[in-house]
Amino acid sequence: MEPSQNSMAKRIVITGCTKGIGRALLEHFAQEHEVAGCGRSISELEALKLQLPNAKLKQLDLSSSLELQSWFGELKNDWDWIDLLVANAGTMPSPAKLWEIPCEDWQKTLQVNVLSTSQVLRHSVPLLKQGSIVVLISSRYGRTVASGMSCYSATKWATEALAKTLALELQKEKVVVVSLDPGVVNTQMLQQSCGPQELEWCHKQRGPEDFAADAGPFLLSLSMADTGRNLTVPGCPPSSFQTAVAYKDRPAWANGFSSFHTEPKSKKPRTATKSLGKDGGSGTCRKYFISGVMLGSKQKLEKHEADLVPQNYRQQIADVIQKKDPQAVIVDPLDALKHRAEQMGHTIDDINASDEAVRDAFTEVIEMVKDCDVIVSNLPEASMGSAIELWEARKANLQIFTISPMKDNWTIRSVTDHNFLDLVDFEQNLGKQLELG
Repeated sequence: MEPSQNSMAKRIVITGCTKGIGRALLEHFAQEHEVAGCGRSISELEALKLQLPNAKLKQLDLSSSLELQSWFGELKNDWDWIDLLVANAGTMPSPAKLWEIPCEDWQKTLQVNVLSTSQVLRHSVPLLKQGSIVVLISSRYGRTVASGMSCYSATKWATEALAKTLALELQKEKVVVVSLDPGVVNTQMLQQSCGPQELEWCHKQRGPEDFAADAGPFLLSLSMADTGRNLTVPGCPPSSFQTAVAYKDRPAWANGFSSFHTEPKSKKPRTATKSLGKDGGSGTCRKYFISGVMLGSKQKLEKHEADLVPQNYRQQIADVIQKKDPQAVIVDPLDALKHRAEQMGHTIDDINASDEAVRDAFTEVIEMVKDCDVIVSNLPEASMGSAIELWEARKANLQIFTISPMKDNWTIRSVTDHNFLDLVDFEQNLGKQLELG
């Protein structure tokens, strides 16, 4: 199997590529892209070389910083840069109560899942460029805890921290960094973590090939709107692990990132201290979410049309923002959804044809809102979707600007920090409102 001579081919590196989801991803990407991978098993690597003669494969001890430095140096000479890095190599010890886990299991799991991953990131950073994507393979156990899984869970929670920290540190370079829960995949690792009575259940889960078919296009579709997020591969059955509600035998506080206390969660600080970047200062870049009418109430009810209302206002808003805040990161959900759909071989019309796809897409949009610092919503008429976005923005303590003639509307009055009457007012006065914070 050889990559096509496609000018759009990406340069993709996968650690832990000899089995499971790492191997499936390598085989999937090798069909159309240039791939490189590393692993421990010499026999499996030799088999992969026969199957994928153009792949750059290396037998490595990931605990050796020198070996990693040498390998990434070779890739630097051959490729110059990496488009996608998937830090997949990992291990899972046998389930046991925390006080029963041998010290050797802790040392091995920490070495592979945390220390080696940090060294992979250390030596890969010189190969990253604007638009590069870094994916750290996490787990549902990196976002929840379960009896018997303390060692593995601790290392995967650390993986989540590595991803978020690197995303913050590479934000200015516009490198996308995310953690990824692959969901439940029928791999050897999954089977080893289950008892004999659960093997039948394991075999009913999707296999590595199906996982790669879903994950591959999804990973290549990631953008700066996703950086820092805790993502899950499409097709993964819905779970309540991140919703801070009770699940099976575990209480609510065992699931997700929500507060472990009963008092109300403190809101994240406002973004007024973030630099507007006019003088090239070192402040953190603000992320701006562009909200506004898509279908709209009048368009649907009066004209009986299903087409979007004109969306040129989005670029107008983005241009004004970047003029006032040159370091701004613009998050346009419409562009993000179109790009994601295209990368996965779909269109917006395909999404619109399925209630489930619409639900997933809108949920993703709401998650984008929560990851931003400022929301700007253009509302020449009422918009149910924008109202929800604004409400979630208020709950997440974003700075909120609306552009609307409906200045007396209760929803707008309840959530906005400032309402601009129209786009001209927005262009003339945005800078002052940003400085007020």
